[in-house]
Amino acid sequence: GRMKRGKSSVDEMMEKQNDDLTDVLAGKVNMLKQISIRMGKEVDDQNEQLDGYNDSAGGVMDSLKGTMNNIVEMASTGDTQTLVYRVLAMFGGFVLLYYFMFRTPVNP
Repeated sequence: GRMKRGKSSVDEMMEKQNDDLTDVLAGKVNMLKQISIRMGKEVDDQNEQLDGYNDSAGGVMDSLKGTMNNIVEMASTGDTQTLVYRVLAMFGGFVLLYYFMFRTPVNP
């Protein structure tokens, strides 16, 4: 009789440990689930940002195509003085853009 009682208390202790470990495992699985949900939301947000960048780049490309078409049209009409002024203005704009984008700030 005594061995049965001793064995059942060991079984109960092992069952309690299994239950505790199962609870720990369930908590970790839930944590991983929450992390994967947040990662999915982050991926969706980044995809939206990339779509916005793609749209912006398309607009810039359309603008450049229009400018190039205007330059070609001016060159074909023989209006070289206006063409030279516009090319110089564009070059100056790119130089200013480069300067403001890549200048190093002066520390006081």
